Amino acid sequence: MPFVTTLLALTACFSVDSRTLGSDDVEARRMPWVHEELHHKNPQDFVGGTFVRGELGAAGGVKLAPIAQPSNVEDDGSASYESAVLAAKQPFGELLASFNVDVPTGAGLWFEVRVGRKADELWTDWLRVGEWGNGQPSWAPTRTCNEGSIDVDYFKGNGVFDLAQYRIVAWRGEARAPQFKISRVDLTFSTRNGLAPAEGPKVEIPEAAWKLRLPVPFRSQKAVDPKLAPRVCSPTSLAMVLEFHGAKRGIEEVAKRVFDAEFDVYGNWTRAIQGGYTFGVAGYLTRCADWRAVERSIAVGQPLVISIAAGPGDLAGAPYAETAGHLLVVTGFDESGNVCVNDPAAETEATGVRTYTRTELEKCWLARGGTAYVFLSKR
Repeated sequence: MPFVTTLLALTACFSVDSRTLGSDDVEARRMPWVHEELHHKNPQDFVGGTFVRGELGAAGGVKLAPIAQPSNVEDDGSASYESAVLAAKQPFGELLASFNVDVPTGAGLWFEVRVGRKADELWTDWLRVGEWGNGQPSWAPTRTCNEGSIDVDYFKGNGVFDLAQYRIVAWRGEARAPQFKISRVDLTFSTRNGLAPAEGPKVEIPEAAWKLRLPVPFRSQKAVDPKLAPRVCSPTSLAMVLEFHGAKRGIEEVAKRVFDAEFDVYGNWTRAIQGGYTFGVAGYLTRCADWRAVERSIAVGQPLVISIAAGPGDLAGAPYAETAGHLLVVTGFDESGNVCVNDPAAETEATGVRTYTRTELEKCWLARGGTAYVFLSKR
């Protein structure tokens, strides 16, 4: 039996994800989300995995060193790290993933996942979640199988699973002697099973620690080329948080870095996380279960970039009547507990630095999965 790691950090919230369920699926709305997080960031977290032209780094992380393609036609010269088998505490139907990897100029990587089910010894194919850099092989990646598919940037299953693995494959490309370093990999497993997990001890956070507005500089996506502006809420939000962490970059520079050419989008969640890392700020993709998680984040000085969708009238005073998908920055809470945000869709700071009620954002965000970017201090 392969080395097995059990995932930690179960949380639940009552919500529905519009990307996987219809808006009028009433029964699903009554079922709690269960999110289970995995964070691989310390040397011991990567123990038990399989290395090809790679090793644990002396200073942490995983080192990969691909080579030029040898004469052996069955060897493409790639280097890889394949995680141990990861056993979830509860079955899951969706998987979000992000990575922070130092990728040499001219080289590139693929990030893949597969999921399994212990009871019937099932494993899916390896499915590509994302890529970064250049020099990857020319063949088309596998993104779908009988058991599910990658929906742009996350796995959506046709059933439930309780096992998973991830794999990073690195190619030399045009780099002469590339050295990759995997600093962290983060996964979030989600499902709706109608059963909330047992609650752990609640840690009370003094209200003064989170009832504040973090000084995140405001940026408007409307400040860029009008043809680009409607599409860059994610890069604009990322640029705000990067500047907050001391890594100021222009919106268009950030947009170019995170652009997903395969799907022609600027809002790929996984690419936003890796993009932030390349600008010097480590981070990870997650799903928040409730406001307590957000309060904890604000209390330690971490704004969140959140992914929302809003119907007509869902967000009072928003600079849009409705949106099928939008990202903005949560910067804190006011004295009444309302949510302070920097909304990049606004044209000016006066209209973009605002508050939305918790009830409104529960419907537009937590009720649609609670997806968030978390960025840490500048490295």
